[in-house]
Amino acid sequence: MSVQITERERERERERERERERERAAAKSEGCKTAPTAVISKGVFYSRTRTYNHLTLTIKELSYDVKQFRRTPKRFIQSNSFYSLEEYFDSNS
Repeated sequence: MSVQITERERERERERERERERERAAAKSEGCKTAPTAVISKGVFYSRTRTYNHLTLTIKELSYDVKQFRRTPKRFIQSNSFYSLEEYFDSNS
């Protein structure tokens, strides 16, 4: 019991395969444009650097005294009651 595939069915299958290839290529090219920045901006190193850069100059100057530096930002954040990182970054302090 052999199944014969008609020329029309073969052509349909080829067209489906070409469409899948186009979709894969489009997805791959889109991913290359956005992936690196998305990965970097969600990383711990980026967040840590951004948070440090937003600290006030007074707190940054304490970075040489580790004991003071650990206490001061903690007190600063507790006294200002930030509910999200966006709120912290939007502040002018």
